[in-house]
Amino acid sequence: MTNLLKFQKFLEQMVDHPDGTYIAAELSPDSQKLLDTYVTGMNVPNAADPGQYHSTVIYSRKGVPEAREYHFELPFKAKIKEWKIFDTKFGESGKCLVAIMDSPELEKAHKEIRDKYGATHDYPDYHPHSTIAYLKKGMGEKYTSKLKDSWYTVNPSKIVYSKPNGD
Repeated sequence: MTNLLKFQKFLEQMVDHPDGTYIAAELSPDSQKLLDTYVTGMNVPNAADPGQYHSTVIYSRKGVPEAREYHFELPFKAKIKEWKIFDTKFGESGKCLVAIMDSPELEKAHKEIRDKYGATHDYPDYHPHSTIAYLKKGMGEKYTSKLKDSWYTVNPSKIVYSKPNGD
């Protein structure tokens, strides 16, 4: 069964999302392992679960169940181009280390789902990324500079839909 057919079968099993919509591109198992090996080797503390490495495509507070109709060609490539610190509601300091990805496919999907289906976005810009670790206060700069010359190509291979609350 091709990835497209698997994806279509997955979409058939989805339920409506009246309270909001969350769409994520999960990284392939090989990409998850690659990042985990690197992060572990660099002794980055409080690493996220590698099985959860993903890039959010849409986190819309408005429900857009029609977004299930959006066609993703899987898998596609995304290149880690930069490491940054983002604010988060998780972790001791409210900071997380993220791998910023260069992915025309993710950027296109984000824009088209917003334009075509009316999905919302709470930030002025969309930055495809994957959360790598939750850091203690003051540790962010150490790890962004430590990882600054590291470039990896990762492959999102699965799309996941849910409500923003995780249902």
